[in-house]
Order: sequence, then C-alpha cells, then structure tokens
Amino acid sequence: MTLLLAASTSALAGGTDTGTEPPVYLICGHDQDTPVCKALADVLVLTAKQRDVRVVSEDTPVPDPHYMTIRFVQNVQTDDSISGYLVWQAAGGALETGPTLELSAMDTVLTDQMLNDFAKQLLQSSNIPM
Repeated sequence: MTLLLAASTSALAGGTDTGTEPPVYLICGHDQDTPVCKALADVLVLTAKQRDVRVVSEDTPVPDPHYMTIRFVQNVQTDDSISGYLVWQAAGGALETGPTLELSAMDTVLTDQMLNDFAKQLLQSSNIPM
C-alpha cells in the first residue's frame, strides 16, 4: 500500500519556508508515502494553525529553527488494523509521548478516511501544543 503525498503547499513538499513561524516537522519512516504518514500530514496541515508542516524521512536531520518534531511510532499494521502512538518534542523541550491508539475494521481494509480519523484522534488525545 503506497500513496503519494499530495503537496498542496510548498511546505508540505519540503519547499522553502512560506510562513513567519518556525515549521513543524513530521518525521516518517524511510517510506514517507505510507497512508498513515499522509493522513497525519493532512491533519497537521489543518491543525498547525499558521505553521508550515514539513514531512521528512527519519534519517533526515531537522534543521533549526523549528517549532516541533512529531513522529508516529507504529506497533502493529495490517490491512485491517493499525496501532501506535505519537512522540513529539518542541524545540529545546523534553521528548513527550501520547497514548497508544488502535483502529481495526471488520470485513474490510482500512480506508483513507479511517486513517484520517485515526490521525485526528492521535493528535487530539496527545494534546500536542500547536
């Protein structure tokens, strides 16, 4: 399962800084095109207020200045279920961890809409300061 990240802004595509606030970096695994990474990026763009959201691979150094880094730690993923939590760190702050959430579907595979809802719940339950 591979989805391409829809680059609706230059910031999401890793372009230059278009805002005045330091960006939020979403750190994804080596494959940044996973459905979970895309869902988190889409939700972050909507919730990060006036901050740019940039998606980077876990082996890409995050440049300064930045507001925060966020990473999804996946426990389990199959075609019909996913489990994991968010880990984030504000620039100069301590590493924080959100609660583990699980999503499973009966008699179907996980859809993009299900993953978007899962991403929203991860962000809401983690109380990440934006």
